[in-house]
Amino acid sequence: MTRRRTGYYGGTFDPVHRTHVAMARTAVSALRLDALYFVPNALPPHKAASRETTYEQRCEMIRLATASVSKLGISNIEAEPVIHYTADTVERLRAAAPDEVIYFIIGEDSLRAIDSWHEPHRIFKQVRLAVFPRGRATSSDALAALCRRTSARYGGRIDMIPMSGTDISSSGIRAARRRGASIDGMVVPAVKEYIERHGLYLKK
Repeated sequence: MTRRRTGYYGGTFDPVHRTHVAMARTAVSALRLDALYFVPNALPPHKAASRETTYEQRCEMIRLATASVSKLGISNIEAEPVIHYTADTVERLRAAAPDEVIYFIIGEDSLRAIDSWHEPHRIFKQVRLAVFPRGRATSSDALAALCRRTSARYGGRIDMIPMSGTDISSSGIRAARRRGASIDGMVVPAVKEYIERHGLYLKK
C-alpha cells in the first residue's frame, strides 16, 4: 500500500506572495506530495509578536492565493495565540498521521538558523525536511553541502528542492505599501485587492 505523502509549509505569510505559492507548487511536484498545507503561525517564536494583521487575515490571504491551485490547503495547527515551536508542531502532526510520509518545508535561511531552534533534534525524529534556496545568491552546491552537514548533525533526512530564486519578500511588500508603491506582480490580484480593501501594511 502506498503511503500518503503530505507537506507542511510553515511561516508567518504576512502577506503570502507569488513566490510562496510557486514554492508550494514546486514542492508538490518535486516531493510527489498528495497535499501541501500552509501552516501560518499565530505567534512565531522568532519574530515580533506585535503584527498589523490578524491570524485570520493572513489565513484569508492564503486561501485567496491558493483557491485555484490543486493540492494546496491551510492547516490551523498553529492557530492558538501562543508561541509555537516547530518541534511541538511536528510531533502533533506525526501523532495524527503515524503512517504518512511527512515533509516540513522551510527556506535556506531557516535551515542555517536551525541550531537556534527549540530542540531541533526532535524535528528530525518525526519528519523529513525539504529546503528551498534563498533568492538568487546561493549555489546549489553550497546548499547541498549545508543540507549534508545538518543532516549528519541531527541524523535526519533533508531534501533540497531546486528552484530559481526570486527577490519577492513579505517584508518588501509591506515596505512598498508604506511607501505608497505598487505591489502589482508581487501578490496575486485577489490578495492585492484584499490588502487594499482592508488598508493593510500602511502603518509607518
